[in-house]
Amino acid sequence: MPDITHRILRSLAIGSEGTENGAHIEELSAGGMIIGVFPFVNYEEATIDLRSGDVLLAFTDGVTEALNPNEEEFGEDRLKDLLRRVAHLPVNEMTSSISAELREWIADAAQYDDLTFIVLKVN
Repeated sequence: MPDITHRILRSLAIGSEGTENGAHIEELSAGGMIIGVFPFVNYEEATIDLRSGDVLLAFTDGVTEALNPNEEEFGEDRLKDLLRRVAHLPVNEMTSSISAELREWIADAAQYDDLTFIVLKVN
């Protein structure tokens, strides 16, 4: 849950998450089961300080495991490089750029997982 007053993010670990600050990407280390599958599951909580301009990218494993026609995964390194390139943009442009890059990567390859991500940027 975000604490807007203190600019602290308390986050449930959902798939893989990271924050981009300048050229540095920090991955949140908390983990747990996916939300909604089991009724009584405990989740780890991670806390990071957020500063103006910081970006949080939360995504499901389907993003990094998206296959191209050669059956190569998009991967975390490619996603991190992409985030570094687009972090200076407004959120709607970051989202469009990430979506476009994924569509280009996938081309006409069949996918077997969701491609879900959320981008947040601190004012």
